[in-house]
Amino acid sequence: MGPAMRMEDEDVSAIEDPSSTPVERSIEPLADIAPTEQWYVKFDMHHGLKMFTTEGTLLDVAREPILQWVLSNPVKIETLLSHVINTMVAKSPCANDVAIIGLTFDDTVLGVYMGFSWSGFTTRDTFWNNFTDSICAVLDYECSELSLLNVILTNTRIVLLTTLGLFISEDLRYGNFHELKFFKPNFCGFEMDDYFRAKIWYNIQCLANQENYEVDYIAISFTKDKTLSQESTCFYSNDPFKEWYSCLDRKKQNEKLISRRAVSFLIDYQQNTGVGLLTQQNKALVSVKKLTGHKLHRRRKFPNFWFPDTQFEASGMFFHPNSHFLYVYGNQVWLSEDGGNGFQLLIKLTYETVIKTDTCVHNQAIIFVTDKGSVFYAKAGVHRYAKLTGSIDHDVFNMNFDHLGDLFCITLNDTVKDALEVKKMDVNTLLQVYYTFDVLMLNEDDLSFDGALSPQYVTEEQIIFFSHIPLGPYDNDTIPRFYNLYIGKALEYGMGGSGIINQVFEHNKYPPNFISSIIVDVLDRFPVETSISSPCVLNTLTILQPDPGTTAFKLQLGASDSNIFQVSDIEKTVVIPGFSSFLITDVVDDLTALADATMPYRVPINIVFISRQWFLYDFGTTNGRKWRVIVDRCRYTIQQLDDLPVHAIKYLDLGSKMNFSFRVTPVNVAFQVFQMDLMEVIVGRPSLLDVITEDYWDDTDSYILKIMVQSKFFEQVNYRPPSILGIAVPLTENFYNADPAKPRMRDYFQGSKSSGTYKQCANKKSRSECGCTDNMKLSFFVAFSDCKEKEFPSSIEFKRSIPVSVSVAT
Repeated sequence: MGPAMRMEDEDVSAIEDPSSTPVERSIEPLADIAPTEQWYVKFDMHHGLKMFTTEGTLLDVAREPILQWVLSNPVKIETLLSHVINTMVAKSPCANDVAIIGLTFDDTVLGVYMGFSWSGFTTRDTFWNNFTDSICAVLDYECSELSLLNVILTNTRIVLLTTLGLFISEDLRYGNFHELKFFKPNFCGFEMDDYFRAKIWYNIQCLANQENYEVDYIAISFTKDKTLSQESTCFYSNDPFKEWYSCLDRKKQNEKLISRRAVSFLIDYQQNTGVGLLTQQNKALVSVKKLTGHKLHRRRKFPNFWFPDTQFEASGMFFHPNSHFLYVYGNQVWLSEDGGNGFQLLIKLTYETVIKTDTCVHNQAIIFVTDKGSVFYAKAGVHRYAKLTGSIDHDVFNMNFDHLGDLFCITLNDTVKDALEVKKMDVNTLLQVYYTFDVLMLNEDDLSFDGALSPQYVTEEQIIFFSHIPLGPYDNDTIPRFYNLYIGKALEYGMGGSGIINQVFEHNKYPPNFISSIIVDVLDRFPVETSISSPCVLNTLTILQPDPGTTAFKLQLGASDSNIFQVSDIEKTVVIPGFSSFLITDVVDDLTALADATMPYRVPINIVFISRQWFLYDFGTTNGRKWRVIVDRCRYTIQQLDDLPVHAIKYLDLGSKMNFSFRVTPVNVAFQVFQMDLMEVIVGRPSLLDVITEDYWDDTDSYILKIMVQSKFFEQVNYRPPSILGIAVPLTENFYNADPAKPRMRDYFQGSKSSGTYKQCANKKSRSECGCTDNMKLSFFVAFSDCKEKEFPSSIEFKRSIPVSVSVAT
């Protein structure tokens, strides 16, 4: 941590490469206190022929608001640690190393205690403070039952959820910087029991260089039905958090008896909408509504999305910072790439629920922590995840990403200087162990189900597996089947053989008794049944037509005393190359069995197949299920060919374009699948960007993707902003990006035709004659409006990054 400084030149290559030619810089101290982005710095050094690289961060400690406070009530926390039952971490939106850790105690210790760090708790710099007196000073009644439940750090305030209500600090940029004051919003009709079940929500955004339209929002939701004394059970507000609005619509007359609860609420800064996660009649849904003047419209932006699984118990949601990926979590995790219009299932848990999450803007990582101590690792926008191996040997812990993307496990230890034990988690090692040792793969990581599969070969490298309905009694609503969650997962067979699931299909009555199927790219060949386990494979086989009124084909063996069907052959599959496969559903006698065909119109009736012209596979459950579905290891390497930084967030300058190139190389694959797209480009705001892609395969079977991104909003010549009459009726006198040689934009109506005059371009024939200088192009004076090449409409917030996400499809 050095002195506060700012580097005015945007080219920081001299930091990243000390051997480069020095560039001119202006370094000056800044006096104002304001949120400031923490810098990433990378040093490439050499000694002789050896090269060394190190990276770090540069934090402006003289400007970061929370670091300016020298709080006057420090506390020795070591004596209280044995009473802690939960911890929570809140990080500065602009500098993730600046963080707060809050403590929740059992009934024997009351009060609000928090620790502050400017190094992500990694350098023993945490200082602890007791805020109990500051909170109690706000209350007009006894505060003996005060306890902290959650904490949020916005750009300029600390928000505390306690057993006695919600408390918000004064603006951290001002004050005496010794005694932090709080105020308490008043939510009528709520008591201590309600706050125990309440949750607070904040969509993280860094407001460094804040524009006048940018503001922080927070929300509070109460997990309960509204009573007559309560206006709502979900409220949100914007800084300075003086006026609060309901997240929920008023119920219509015919909805009075319907139970509707707000689980979570966030403001989507990219689309200027309010996103609500609700439960209605014990079913979860997401509702997205437009936001104007800080207030929600009754009209929805998208139709409500109802999560199809009635077993899904939602507990929260978050946007990944600096992207537009929305995650909803609980005993499942769902991902939306479009701000809540649609979702895809990412994780499905058994007997555990996600209770904590953390994200990193540097490497786009995400972790989900469950109530059983499991930790799942994912990347923003990627439809894959992995469970980190090893267990956390603590009942109270927290997982935290620092500003460089390193993952740490934070626990309490009264023998350490600042009472925190911080252990770095080597994610790459944990993932490698996870994929190497089967013994560490617990049952909950197996996504398979107790049902029979029937393989149907397409080619030697590709198989369709059909899932069959249970042979015994079953409930149609609970039949296990494949769905989109299985895409990208690995199908493994216990005796050897594996493949990657790349497509999922649901079936409606055809083929009979098969309800879903998957296409699997084979990695290792699946073994066939031997004559030891199934003597019938040594016999001849003939397929006979089904009896009238039935769909089951008859499998007829040749006369034999030993090479016969056995009861253990039920749910095994007969595979005949070039024809339909048959799942055995019943053994009638030693030489006859009934079977369902995967391709009923491709059945070789009355043709005799000798041994080794037909084969038997066991993907059933009669002899114990031998197959499973797990998250596969990464089978591709990706290279960025333009020396793009790891955090990969780029901002388009005025009228500029950018080019990116990527190479994806398959590894650990048995068969090359040619002409299959291995990457996808997701454009968050297609109306503002032109994205042109080019892809091809090179001689090494690597997939090359080239992307050109260009702003298309500023290609308009003679532009005039919309008027109160609409976008088609401009009435202003000012032109932007004026060119007298070209037609006036949207000059349709008389009011538009009679308004608008050139200034700098008056009496000129073309833009080249206007004499616009660079200073004129950037000036805000009306006299130079003709020269201004970029005019931002007030309804679109261009300072925000427009997310273009690139992910690897497997």
